[in-house]
Amino acid sequence: MEAFGEEELKMVNNHEDEIEPEKIDFTGMTILLVEDNMINQEVAKGILEQFNPVIEVADNGQIALDMVQEKEFDIVLMDMQMPVMDGLTATRKIREIESLGSMPIVAMTANAMERDVKQCKDAGMNDHVSKPIDVDELISTIRRWTSATKDAVRYSVERNEKKKKDQPAILDLEDIDPLVLDANEGIQRIGGNSVAYWKVITAFTETKLAAIDKIRQDLADDNRDDVELFAHSLKGAAANVSAKGLAVLAGNLEDQAGSERKMEASLVDKIEQCLQEIQTYIPKEEPPKEPEVVADGGFAGYTPREFRIELEQLKILLNNFDTQAVDFITGVQENSKAMDVDLSGVEDAIRKFEYEAAAKKLEAVLETLGVDEVEDAPELF
Repeated sequence: MEAFGEEELKMVNNHEDEIEPEKIDFTGMTILLVEDNMINQEVAKGILEQFNPVIEVADNGQIALDMVQEKEFDIVLMDMQMPVMDGLTATRKIREIESLGSMPIVAMTANAMERDVKQCKDAGMNDHVSKPIDVDELISTIRRWTSATKDAVRYSVERNEKKKKDQPAILDLEDIDPLVLDANEGIQRIGGNSVAYWKVITAFTETKLAAIDKIRQDLADDNRDDVELFAHSLKGAAANVSAKGLAVLAGNLEDQAGSERKMEASLVDKIEQCLQEIQTYIPKEEPPKEPEVVADGGFAGYTPREFRIELEQLKILLNNFDTQAVDFITGVQENSKAMDVDLSGVEDAIRKFEYEAAAKKLEAVLETLGVDEVEDAPELF
């Protein structure tokens, strides 16, 4: 199959009459997102979810290689630099499978040099989109390589408009220094979903600040590979959430670590300060409401059976890497205050978007509940 060649030009011409992005509906389309960085995953999902496709995530190229052999995907969005197996290697191996020869694979890369584009083409990729992700470019590219042509696209204006109206105005963006965090651009990039954006920012700053002490030690020990990997990941994630100043600092550190130049400890200090400043912009959550008290003085929370059902539902969300788990755990915590069950570890992992770790902690909680109390619980109906 031709990549970046005549086939691409033909498909581009099929889309000369572009339609407005907010009118696009990818319902029924299945997209495989191959990306190891959790923050970048959330940004990409936030962009795509407003157009209603089914999105599945692979954390590296090996997982993606396994998944495309197990089920059919309409298109694969492939990151380039990943642990275990990188995007180029995964694409070559996919192209070795005859039945997958025509499956569209699009590179997602911060490197748009001619040499990098040629590597994508030689590996068998059809196209590439740049990082940080541009909504128009991404959607146009997906339409170019799938059956979502003008005639096939279904309009969902009312649904998307409703989503925008449902977003609360939680912070005056004029109070934020755009050189530190261009929140307006970041929110637009993630489909106008301000709540999702600030959840991503919260997880982003917490996880990166937690790694600062280790990076300082790596720098002192001259562990250039570890410093370069951290800086590269930080640069890409910062660009995706529109933390432009931070992306520049991370890029400078990456350049130093990847060469024989001296790695400046002051850069790590500046990165930490920038992350801390971004944290100050995160809207404060409203204090939780007082628990509802029923007439007899008891707490109107879950019955044991209801509690178990809710936890099982949360488990499903975590196994599907569904961001709704963030809101879901908040509701569960609020309504289970009368239960002698500690879900703080589960909630902490969810808020850091560490869904696999959260699922394991939740499984441990479910085991402590046992079965007897659930079976003995009175029937609800």
